[in-house]
Amino acid sequence: MIVVVASGKGGTGKTTVAAALAVAVGDRVRLRFIDADVEEPNAAILLHPFITSEESVYVEIPEIDEERCSHCGECARACRFNALAVLPDNVMLFEQLCHSCGTCQIVCPEGAVGWKPRLVGRIRRGYVETDWRRIEFLEGRLNVGEARATPLIEALKERASDECDTLVDCSPGTGCAVIETLRLADFVLLVTEPTRFGMNDLEMAAEAVRRLGLEAAVVINRATYGDAAAARRLISRLGLDVLLELPYEADVAKAYSRGKTLLDACPQWRERFEQLWWDVARRVARAKTAHRRHQ
Repeated sequence: MIVVVASGKGGTGKTTVAAALAVAVGDRVRLRFIDADVEEPNAAILLHPFITSEESVYVEIPEIDEERCSHCGECARACRFNALAVLPDNVMLFEQLCHSCGTCQIVCPEGAVGWKPRLVGRIRRGYVETDWRRIEFLEGRLNVGEARATPLIEALKERASDECDTLVDCSPGTGCAVIETLRLADFVLLVTEPTRFGMNDLEMAAEAVRRLGLEAAVVINRATYGDAAAARRLISRLGLDVLLELPYEADVAKAYSRGKTLLDACPQWRERFEQLWWDVARRVARAKTAHRRHQ
């Protein structure tokens, strides 16, 4: 089972919920935690993993053979992303705009386009100690200034085998990085807050999940801080269920600032997070059974 924890906007408590859920069930199930918020990975601040290895992630970008290039400009005209500019005596490549699609190589009449690797980020691997088990930990770190997170997320997804349950902390929003991460999911937990911004962005996130045909439900964080009743009405209108409501707790914010999880501040919530995991597991099992019946 692969559960992705997502949110329509940043700051709703997505990582807080994901980390607490991992700690709550890490002793009960064989679990892998993936921090796929590669532009701002911060789950490690709460989970304190022991990092055992790190690997570099590269993408292929064009390399122009100037001796063979006739500077005809076909590559630049064909590039949908404006990553190439052909001058009378030179070809300029804007590396961070390149999507490695290969069109430039296909259209080049001189066969002057080759490939070279470019470093875009790193994947750190390790584990989180619990009382009885180890949670496998993976984290993507995108290089500062990189325009595209999807190649690094694709590399993370390749490492998400079916050997154990997987919990993924997704980037916030509904951009390309989020969509790429959601494609991995058996189930999506959408974390929201009962504010106007939170509800507006929840609606967009729910629409993205619907279009991808994914099972989803909602966690309302800081439910005592805003208009929770309005949030529940919106969630009902979206055809989703609320699986957990968390009250606003100053102790949670203080614990977060010290690198502690929600369950460190409020251990009484452990049972509720365990129940959340099993609620999701039952929903995934029902959805898979229904899918098999329709095949």
